[in-house]
Amino acid sequence: MIYEEFLQAEIRQGFHIRSMMKRVWACQIEILEQVDRICRKHNIAYFADWGTLLGAVREKGYISWDDDLDIGMTRRNYELFCQYAATELPEGYSLENSRFDMDEHTVKDVVVHIRDGESACTEPGFLKRHYGCPYVICIDLFVYDDIPDDPSEREVLLTLYTQIHKMTAVFGNDVIYKDCSEGEKSVIDGIESLLGFEIKRDKGIRQQLFLLLDYLSASYCAKGTKDIAVFGYLKSDPYRFIKREWVENIVYVPFEYSEIAIPTGYHDILTKWYGEDYMVPKQGLGADHSYPYYRSQEKRLKQAYEKRGEEMPKEFLE
Repeated sequence: MIYEEFLQAEIRQGFHIRSMMKRVWACQIEILEQVDRICRKHNIAYFADWGTLLGAVREKGYISWDDDLDIGMTRRNYELFCQYAATELPEGYSLENSRFDMDEHTVKDVVVHIRDGESACTEPGFLKRHYGCPYVICIDLFVYDDIPDDPSEREVLLTLYTQIHKMTAVFGNDVIYKDCSEGEKSVIDGIESLLGFEIKRDKGIRQQLFLLLDYLSASYCAKGTKDIAVFGYLKSDPYRFIKREWVENIVYVPFEYSEIAIPTGYHDILTKWYGEDYMVPKQGLGADHSYPYYRSQEKRLKQAYEKRGEEMPKEFLE
């Protein structure tokens, strides 16, 4: 249960947290609770990840300067979650991944997002459900896949993944096969021949490449490898893997006014990600992105009010 005082601005560890950020946190925790409900019902394991894991262990909640909520799942648990989330997430929620309907959605990266809302909204019903926050809210879900134990096999798979990921930046979201140059068509044909993956001629190339990346990430699953990783991070840092045994079991710990699952191997994970002194707060550590994440939404909303000759409500700027 959320308390009104939680939504008020406050200073933690010398960092000023806006009231709007507290409202965002409350909405993210609500999404988390819906995910947790589905996971408990179907015996699916998830765990706090990255800065959220650090906050759960050290702060029993968010890191003061963090603006998102991260969870992780192994591939097997993720596939189960996708199966049930399609029908059991509340109305207005969506699971954004590479399997989205290509005619209706656009995937921007390899991270999975569980979203509440499609765009900034000031309708009374939306604001009431969002504790007065008009912005799209999401939590990030990182899928951990098996990676080859053999170094040479790992390098081959990672090189292939990296090269295809680079290609996603070449094509615009609406580019289909007939729009490609002869050189690009040759590369696409080569991918089909090498990997046995059909690139549909009448669908966007970029989104299909993201779907291919998902298949590549899962290609070693069920092989029982010692290490697991989020391929999207492993491609830029070969050190970004963890031991499977570290996340095989979870426990629940307090998280703000709610609770969250963490892996029993959290100490090994946090030591690897943040160093042996991870319990010592260092401003910025654990939040490696622009703050706040909703800045662009806030800017567009302000412009919309200005276009109508109105001032943006004060409560949206608190």
